[in-house]
Amino acid sequence: MTVRERLLAVFLPKRCVFCDTVIAPVRVCCQACEAHLSVVAPPVCMYCGQAKRQCGCAKHRLAFDKIAAPFYYEAAVRDGILRLKRRDDPDAIRYFAERMREVVRREYGDEPIDGLTYVPMTARALREREYNQGKLLAEALGTQLMLPVYATLKKIYETPPQKELDLHARSGNVLGVFEVTDRTVRGKTLLLVDDVITTGATLHECAKMLKIYGAGRVLAVTVAVRRHKS
Repeated sequence: MTVRERLLAVFLPKRCVFCDTVIAPVRVCCQACEAHLSVVAPPVCMYCGQAKRQCGCAKHRLAFDKIAAPFYYEAAVRDGILRLKRRDDPDAIRYFAERMREVVRREYGDEPIDGLTYVPMTARALREREYNQGKLLAEALGTQLMLPVYATLKKIYETPPQKELDLHARSGNVLGVFEVTDRTVRGKTLLLVDDVITTGATLHECAKMLKIYGAGRVLAVTVAVRRHKS
């Protein structure tokens, strides 16, 4: 370890990307969180992103063509995503993007992806939070995949947080709230990025709008997917 790295470790100690505990500079997360990571093991259901042996979606098709994620949205991973919504953490962004890249290469390796896009926030929400974690994830993932990132979507009005609604109200909550601002999507295969998929309503609405404006295929990738029991 260099002198600079030692000084940084003292004054700016590295923290676990999941629980914010101080950790050794060579680590990404603490041992306790590492022991409680719920990984989505292949083969994966293309419709819901869960492991096929646990899938209960009955091949319910949404507007995106496929969905994949490295983790289930539970335990340490849930804490890490909630932490990321509260604070911009470059280490967490880089780590999650690396895990998403592994899944993209494994699940979408044969797909000719033209570029990435992401779920937008309203201008007001962006001012309040000061960053869009979905955009940061897309940019980091785009760098790792050596693909461009397009700001294709705009959220035109504020909606109640999806987590505050029951499963049946979530699809109506995001109906008609996105518009396409970049018309060059026509014919492209796009990788749509977000932090988590629960019911799929938000990603469905984004993918639907992209396809209305001519996108050829929309593949989705998130950090985590909510586990639905069969």
